[in-house]
Amino acid sequence: MQISHNLFLFFLAGHDTSSSALTAALYFLAKHPHMQKKVFEEVQSVLGGNDEFTFADLSKVHQMVH
Repeated sequence: MQISHNLFLFFLAGHDTSSSALTAALYFLAKHPHMQKKVFEEVQSVLGGNDEFTFADLSKVHQMVH
């Protein structure tokens, strides 16, 4: 029982922090359109202007962020 409670807590905590971070990022981009444009251009440069996003592209975007 203790293990199931801990797993639920980890799942809930991970969900909460991810949603909070995404909300903050989207709010920041909405408040600063010039940064939104810059982020869009960087992602497009990594994806090569392709509208299709694949798992292979995910590592490229991840490297761009770090």
